[in-house]
Amino acid sequence: MDDLGWNFQHDQGRIAAIKAHPFIYASYHIVKDDDEELFIEVVTDLIEEEEYELIIGCSFGYQFYMDPMASEYPDIKFLAVSGYLTHSNMITGFGSIYQGRYLAGRIAGHMTESNRLCYIAAFNGIPEVVRGINAFYLGAKDVNPDVTMDLYFINTWTNHSLENEAFNHCIDGDFSIDIVTQHSDNTIIQERARDHGIYSLGYNSDMRIFVGESVLNSPIFVWESLYVEVIARILEDRWIENDQIWMTMANGIVDLATYSINVPRFVKNDVDHVKSMLVNETMQVFCGEYIEKFDPEDGDCLSHDQILSMELFVDGIDLKEDVEILIREVYVSLDSAIAYILVILFSLSLIIQIVCLVLVVIKRNHKAIKIASYKFCVLMLLGSMLSILSCVFYLGKPTTTVCILRESFLGLGFVLVYGCIFAKTWRVHQLFLVQKLKIRPITDAYLFKYVGLVLLIQLILHIIWFAVSPPVPVLRESPFLPEFHRYLTCYGENDHIFRSIVGIWMLLITLFGSVLAFRIRKVRNNSLREARSIGSVIYNMLFINVVILPLLFLVDLTLETYVLLICVDIIWIADTTTVILFSQRLIQSITYESDIWFDTKGASSNKSKTLSSYKNMSNNGT
Repeated sequence: MDDLGWNFQHDQGRIAAIKAHPFIYASYHIVKDDDEELFIEVVTDLIEEEEYELIIGCSFGYQFYMDPMASEYPDIKFLAVSGYLTHSNMITGFGSIYQGRYLAGRIAGHMTESNRLCYIAAFNGIPEVVRGINAFYLGAKDVNPDVTMDLYFINTWTNHSLENEAFNHCIDGDFSIDIVTQHSDNTIIQERARDHGIYSLGYNSDMRIFVGESVLNSPIFVWESLYVEVIARILEDRWIENDQIWMTMANGIVDLATYSINVPRFVKNDVDHVKSMLVNETMQVFCGEYIEKFDPEDGDCLSHDQILSMELFVDGIDLKEDVEILIREVYVSLDSAIAYILVILFSLSLIIQIVCLVLVVIKRNHKAIKIASYKFCVLMLLGSMLSILSCVFYLGKPTTTVCILRESFLGLGFVLVYGCIFAKTWRVHQLFLVQKLKIRPITDAYLFKYVGLVLLIQLILHIIWFAVSPPVPVLRESPFLPEFHRYLTCYGENDHIFRSIVGIWMLLITLFGSVLAFRIRKVRNNSLREARSIGSVIYNMLFINVVILPLLFLVDLTLETYVLLICVDIIWIADTTTVILFSQRLIQSITYESDIWFDTKGASSNKSKTLSSYKNMSNNGT
């Protein structure tokens, strides 16, 4: 009952009915009018378990669920508020709320300075809604012939997001609209109008109480009139089968609430005078020149049947497009704090990679760099840069191209880095363990074929992936987002399959390199033996992924946190790999300017063999 509108006012009627008949018990239950299963479950329990004798359905849609239940339970009485379906034990009840709408329209017509009004309505095509719109407009037009009115439909009785969107439509680009009203079940429009500095007219309940003096007044239902009457019919045994109760201001079911302090005295006097005429039934709303298009059957006024079946709008109402739910796309904006943090992080990371690359190029003829295979070092650093640059594609609004580049840069960067590392490791393995120092040339060109093969396989996997199920921007829900907001992320129809295949391929490369690194751990020349460094690289990569990956896949995260963790993972692995593999060699190349540097630690007995192997590898471009 917290909508402060339709449901709230019905509950006030229930409370008043209990006061009028203190020996009865009346409870309320909240069920969405499109949830037939729950409605039937609740009503069945009320009848069979709690022995209720009267079921009141307070929404238009309930009548369609009550209709078969009335046949199933002939001893139970049913009241369908605002409905039209009846049975011997099921009646309908409603009131001429359009009379209150007409009075509210007169207030708006008097109070507008721009002559521009906006009306936000529920469903088009329902007579109850249409006659309320027409009555409001006629009221405004009768006191202000220059007034115009924009009309928007949200096609629901209540939806905060749609009502907010409709209000935005009312004022978007047209600051002349200075009064709004609505046919929906809460105070959202009134709150938005207050915050925007314009007036509003409420509906259903006295919304001025809940929102403030910007609400000039509200046409309201006084449901006590209907409820007390129906209960009295049951208690006094004067039930009328198939009845359709219709009440007016004369019966007290419709009224105006209280005036805002912003309403001038002359406006109150005019509206109160017209209200007394409606109460005394000396005046009708739907009369005069504006309703000629309806072919009035009662002189120049519409008949009661014409009013109940009204579907057309009075000329002059500007019917706008229906307001639809606009899904708000959420992504890491380029001007967000996370974007600034990530730009700083991968800029610093790229600087590290570029500095290392420049030093490698400058010192490429130094033994410390030559023995590490200069060309492979360059490829490894370029691969690290590609991996880091993949983070750039997590920022801004993703497109299909961005989604593909994101995966491509990361995958190719990984293969370049680790393919080169393990190619060099394989050469050391072949020279020192397989050939037992019986040296046969294993040139860079020979190893490039294997690196190229690994790279080709990676490319083929990506081409198949992107051809069969390319990652594209998709909208995904999140518990961290407001209603009708979705994260815009990259995903393909069979994304999980191809990600698994590529992931397994990368894992195989890693395992192969791990085995080689383990096997060359006993090579005694530290200048050639990189097992410890490679082991540290692999351990570091596995450790950071063990920490971060479970968070990415098992925990609900905001998109910003998700992107930050992924990029920190990539940047950390790229930078630590570079530092572990290159820092010592670059320091040695700068410290020992002579190109005769070599490491003889632990090589006393095999020094000549080590030097021979070293010379052979250097001559072959190792």
